[in-house]
Amino acid sequence: MRSVNNKLLQSLSSFMLILFSLSGCLNNTDKGTHDTNNKAKTDSSGYNGVFKSYRDGYLYSEVTLKNGKKNGLSVRYYPGGGINMQLFYKDGIKIDTSKWFYTNGKIYRETPYRQGKIHGIQKKYHKDGSVLAEIPYAFGKRIPGLKEFSQYGNEVTKYPSIVIQKQDLRSSSSSYIVNMRLSNNGKRVKFYRGSYVNGSFNVDKLEYLLTKNGQSSIHFVEKPGYTGATKIHIIAEYISRLGNKKYITVKVTLPSANLKY
Repeated sequence: MRSVNNKLLQSLSSFMLILFSLSGCLNNTDKGTHDTNNKAKTDSSGYNGVFKSYRDGYLYSEVTLKNGKKNGLSVRYYPGGGINMQLFYKDGIKIDTSKWFYTNGKIYRETPYRQGKIHGIQKKYHKDGSVLAEIPYAFGKRIPGLKEFSQYGNEVTKYPSIVIQKQDLRSSSSSYIVNMRLSNNGKRVKFYRGSYVNGSFNVDKLEYLLTKNGQSSIHFVEKPGYTGATKIHIIAEYISRLGNKKYITVKVTLPSANLKY
């Protein structure tokens, strides 16, 4: 009988030991979120210093914080350890020049910021380090003046123009249609009605024209007694062969002020 009791006690002790071990494992699963290295910490509120975050076992980012706000250098890394991007902040707002890098360590893009908005010349680079594009911005908005360069340093000078085709159907249906496309029949394009605002491309101030397969159109109806503009402005947002947005404009003259859109 004593032997049986001893066996029961041994079994019960082993069971309790297993429970304590499991409890310890479960309680330790979150310890990494609060260790001194911040290996998986996600709550940065009120934090001061360099806040580190990890993903899939590698250092994903290092962010300099002051009272929980980004202040100073922030760096994001590739899984292999190389720098993906580095940005500078002041009170949570982007400032100075941010940089993005290829996996080979060479710079991919430099973007200047002023008070959180892109302002100045953004530069993109080929993988060999030569300049690919110079893209001008003013207070977060694109402005004309894109420059692109081949890998050999030659500036790209040939871009498509906007081709306008008019259909005058007023004699039969009182309609007048303005069709548009690019001279190279490019498909990566969006057409807008309107003009630059303070010299910049502001999509919020433009009217998007439904564009399908690189083509769009405006349908007018002739309304006696109606007086409208006799000229309209069209802007094409074209994605170039090097992957940058090029803005192309054209002014269209209408045959009558009685055409209503």
